[in-house]
Formats: sequence, structure tokens, C-alpha cells
Amino acid sequence: MVGTFTRHPLVASDLVLPIDLMDRYFPLGHGQADQTLLRAAPGTSRAALAAAVQRLLIGYPEVTVTDPAAYQRQRAGDPGDLGGVLSLLTALVVLAAAIATLGIANTLALAVVERTRELGLLRAVGMTARQLGATLRWESVITAVAEAAVTLPVGQLLVDLALAGTAGLVAAAVPAHHAARLDLRTAIGVE
Repeated sequence: MVGTFTRHPLVASDLVLPIDLMDRYFPLGHGQADQTLLRAAPGTSRAALAAAVQRLLIGYPEVTVTDPAAYQRQRAGDPGDLGGVLSLLTALVVLAAAIATLGIANTLALAVVERTRELGLLRAVGMTARQLGATLRWESVITAVAEAAVTLPVGQLLVDLALAGTAGLVAAAVPAHHAARLDLRTAIGVE
């Protein structure tokens, strides 16, 4: 094996090389490797290997030697691990979506109150309660989708639009129900 290279989109890249190739191709980077992985010959005890490596590293007190289990425990608690950060960002996105949904619901509820006379006239000229509720739900979906259409990647845009439309439907449920249940005589008489 010559080496392995991987690129991670969020953090950095990994270059895994045998030590002789590292010294040959990166002579100025001597001692700058983040990690060195060792493969012991069959039958070599971990304690003997760790002791031999410790003797080689006497001049490098900042270097630590760990076994695979300790390494995994260290990685799990590493703040460089983005799992916790991504969980926090996901929670913030969900919170922002909930606030946006409440904002749309509040706006529609206010619109129903302000447009009581208009909605009553629509009902008086023949619009059914179901049609009026559907009109307000579509108004909510259009508002939510128009506000969400700010990202450019097509796949993400379609997901965002579907989620925004769903949020708009949820937000419109109570105001649409309230508007559909308006008393016609009271609604037309409101100034």
C-alpha cells in the first residue's frame, strides 16, 4: 500500500502514509503528523509495543501513546467531533421553523380578524365554509413557500418548499377554521 487519502467536507482531509514515505515526500513536516498508527507483527503484545514506542518518544513529551479503545474514548469526547454541533444546529433550525410557523399562524389570525367583513361577504355571495377555509390554507402555503424560496440548490430547494408548504398548512389550521365558522350577519355588519 502506498497511502490513503480521504477528504471530509466539513473538517479536513486525511493522508495516511507509511512513515518512510512521509519522511521522503514531506521532509519539512517531520514531527507534524497528528496521528501515527502502528500495526504490530502477529504475536506482539500491546504492552511490549507501547514500551518500545515510549522509548522512541522520550524526546517528544507532547506525544501520547494510546491503544484503540483509549483512542475511541478520546474521539468520542473530542470537541472537534461535529456530532454535538450538528445536533445543536438541527435543534436551532427546528426552533426557527416553529417560530416561523407561529408567525404565519399569527398573521393569518390577524388577517381573519381584519378581513371579517370581506370573508362574511364572500360567504354571503355563495362561498362555502369549506371553500373559505381552503382559500386561507392556500394563502398560508403560498406565503410560507414564497418565504422559503431563497436557496439555490434545486434538491434542497424542493425539500425546503415541501417543508414550508407543510408548515403553512399547519399554521393555517386554526385561522381557517375560525374564518369558516364566522356568523354571516355579524361578519357583514362589522366595520
